[in-house]
Amino acid sequence: MKRRILLCMFLAVLASPAMSQIVMVSGYVLQHDADIVIPFANLMNRKTRAGTVSDINGFYTILVAPGDTVEVSAIGFEKMRLALPKEFTGTTLEVNLRMKKTVYDLKTVNVSLMNYERFKQEFEAMKLPETRKMVVGDPSVYRNYTAPKETFGYTFKGPFTALYNKFNRKARELEKLQELMENDNKQMVASMKLTIDLVKQVTGLTEDAEIDSFLRYCNMSNEFIANSTRYDIMVALDRCHRQYQKDRGTTTRDTIIGYPPDEEPR
Repeated sequence: MKRRILLCMFLAVLASPAMSQIVMVSGYVLQHDADIVIPFANLMNRKTRAGTVSDINGFYTILVAPGDTVEVSAIGFEKMRLALPKEFTGTTLEVNLRMKKTVYDLKTVNVSLMNYERFKQEFEAMKLPETRKMVVGDPSVYRNYTAPKETFGYTFKGPFTALYNKFNRKARELEKLQELMENDNKQMVASMKLTIDLVKQVTGLTEDAEIDSFLRYCNMSNEFIANSTRYDIMVALDRCHRQYQKDRGTTTRDTIIGYPPDEEPR
């Protein structure tokens, strides 16, 4: 239905006196030496600057007037022109356009691998600007300003960035922060594992002051406690308590951990 409406409108336009000289040119765009269609070729009326594109089958339709010239172009083919004679009196014209292939000459490009030693020499030989002039107040008065030397003046992606970030102050601060957070985490885990009740159970100590003195004597690290099992901590506490009693000249009490006789710590 829509096609019929468009066709009727087109015929009405052609029938009008003002547009009596409009010609509908159509056909196929083909290769010059073979019946092979050229899809998506560009057709432009050089006078009106209006144009169209051939479809996937190479078919085209364009409106021109007698005396107009249509320029046809497509990638890989030479440009060509279609001129409608001024004395043409019809309303339609079927023309198959044949285009010749063309060869594009490209400049020679030399491709080679990067020489790292040469790159290093050229990079180290680069001169960075260290001084610059600034206008202060009166434009006729200049003050020399010496720019501070920086550790590294360029930013690269890859090993240069990794090496730079390794010694960068911000990177070091982040490493310190991460280390502090890890230490805080170990301390929290250690405090949850090494409790006063566990010390009392293993050593039999009851006084808080004596327990504090014993823990200072043992000096067990947070990393050891955080990475050890409850059994390992009890064994370490028992051994430390035995040595603690020997150093104080007291009698070692019987173990209460419950080792088998052949596995009792010495």
